[in-house]
Amino acid sequence: MASFAIGGIEECRLRLASSLDDGVEVVRLTEADTFDTCGAQLLASAVQTARSRGRDLAIQMPEGGEALRLWQSLGLDALCRAEPVTTGFTAPEGGTS
Repeated sequence: MASFAIGGIEECRLRLASSLDDGVEVVRLTEADTFDTCGAQLLASAVQTARSRGRDLAIQMPEGGEALRLWQSLGLDALCRAEPVTTGFTAPEGGTS
């Protein structure tokens, strides 16, 4: 379980920065991950950082889940469309791959 929420945002920021440095292409959230507006802003920033490096960063979120609804309600699909994925997949530690 990963925290994309204000309480764990510094750890999440460090993990995402390391993942971007390693060339990660997809960030996957699971139903077990916590996600709030702060986490959404951090993911949006990660997408922009990847683009500034000439790469794309895809975001995957559980179909019909709270994270996807929040992402869409904040209008972040205009920046990067979060791909809805069916549950049952397993994400690597930290929710990134």
